[in-house]
Amino acid sequence: MSDLDGSIGFMTSMGDQSDTFLGTLKKKGFIDHEIISFYTSRTGKQSYIKFGSMDLSAFQETPNLVGTTNSTTWSLNMASASISGTSITMIDGMVLNFDPMLPYLYFPSILWASYSEFIIQVYGQGVTCNDFNGACMFNFACNKIDSASASHAFEIGVDDIYGNSATVSLNTFALLQDGAEFGDSASCYIPIFKNGQGNQNVVTYG
Repeated sequence: MSDLDGSIGFMTSMGDQSDTFLGTLKKKGFIDHEIISFYTSRTGKQSYIKFGSMDLSAFQETPNLVGTTNSTTWSLNMASASISGTSITMIDGMVLNFDPMLPYLYFPSILWASYSEFIIQVYGQGVTCNDFNGACMFNFACNKIDSASASHAFEIGVDDIYGNSATVSLNTFALLQDGAEFGDSASCYIPIFKNGQGNQNVVTYG
């Protein structure tokens, strides 16, 4: 049985203050703007959500604000993708969609093919990428992996029609997941998976 009691959608009301969660909060005067901010931490600091505005004190520097592709999704225009400075093949119209209901990062087939080739080049015989399963994994447990050799900067560049831009930066070593999560305790997975079924111009960031 799940520990969750339910789920809340964070879609905006598209200006009509309809019965969405954010629209209802604004209609009742609890918030001034249909904004939701997520603050997450891996260092032991508290993670939290703020409704109606951003907590600018949570940033070490002034944040770059990038507009979504439209008012009905949490998608950003995806301008580039690279690992340790090496670009991953892009296609026109690619978007980065944030979906907190999903646990990992999912690439459409064209991006995953380029990414998996690069991963194999970097790690050589220590890594296997299975195109059928759409996953890349080390052929041994995560606790046997050296952080220095496994750390690579994975960066996604986003922008909007107003000329604003920002970079989503991840460390591949920090992403590693024990294979037991996927029924394969002898391996260590890099949780960037292939999405060969859905919209092929969308990268999903869970």
